[in-house]
Amino acid sequence: MSSNIKPIVSVFDSDFIPFYVGFTKKGEEDKSLEQCIANCDDFISNINRYNKADYYVGYLTQSKCFRYDINPSYKANRKYDNMPKYLKELKQHLRDKHNFISQEGYEADDLVISFKAQNNQYKSILVSPDKDILNLVGKHLNPRKMEFKRTSESEATEFFWKSMIKGDTIDGIAGLKGKGEVFAEKLLANLYDDYESVRNLVFEEYLNQHGEYEGIKEFTKNYLSLKLVETVPLETIKLNEIDKIVCE
Repeated sequence: MSSNIKPIVSVFDSDFIPFYVGFTKKGEEDKSLEQCIANCDDFISNINRYNKADYYVGYLTQSKCFRYDINPSYKANRKYDNMPKYLKELKQHLRDKHNFISQEGYEADDLVISFKAQNNQYKSILVSPDKDILNLVGKHLNPRKMEFKRTSESEATEFFWKSMIKGDTIDGIAGLKGKGEVFAEKLLANLYDDYESVRNLVFEEYLNQHGEYEGIKEFTKNYLSLKLVETVPLETIKLNEIDKIVCE
């Protein structure tokens, strides 16, 4: 391999995997734990082949992150009454066999983007069906569609600041009351290459709607709820290679 070619790493945002391999489709017999584990291993292998990866690494969300302290309504609208039968066992399998890890206080989203930001000696392909990951700058793989998504800086800016305006109902982020896609398009039209100008315009809208004190509070709460952290001090990891573990 040429020294100018960076090794490719599949970076798994792994919270979705137990759901993806653990549910039984309507009309099918319930899967055994052994079947779910086999499906899990096959799924990871297929993703790595598709990415032509040299290594892979994965992260899981361990518990509630710092966003719950900042925003009491964070993810309050999510329903957790339809969980995979072997959720706990599959997460443990990802830890035991594939060395996927968690870090207290952070979500898997934060950890995968921190890996990419802090390891530029690799070409990282983030693997996730999550819109927040897919709309970050770079090349990512949506495993539900098995297709790559390439997101430019201007597209990432557009997605984030539109989210600050519209909010995210599923994640319990209110945004600006009465302001949706049409308003966001009009306010931010043709400015997505100027991050600072976009940020200032959105900030002004928060002040206009809430007043100075509450506007700053609401802007900060929503910003920290939506913005992924690229500077997590990552613990020691093991990069997985096919049939072999490479300690980093």
